[in-house]
Amino acid sequence: MSTKIQLSFGVRQYAIADGCTNSWLDKEGNIKNLTKWKGVPLSETAQADYRAGKQIMVGEIPDRNGNPCTVYLQFDPEKQRPKQTYVYP
Repeated sequence: MSTKIQLSFGVRQYAIADGCTNSWLDKEGNIKNLTKWKGVPLSETAQADYRAGKQIMVGEIPDRNGNPCTVYLQFDPEKQRPKQTYVYP
């Protein structure tokens, strides 16, 4: 028997079913490797640091309004997903 839970947050709805997997973690629960973020390739060192849970600098990327900023990325273990931080000059 399968269990399905519906969650609603504003206009977004999510369905969680038994056996559902987190796309940011592998089957063993380890952080999946990222080779790029927002179209910016990540170095081998940055990829290893990210998988180790460290904060990495992705690079200079315009935000959604086109303003220049430096983007940092770190895996958030509580939310089990990457967290972006924007630093503006």
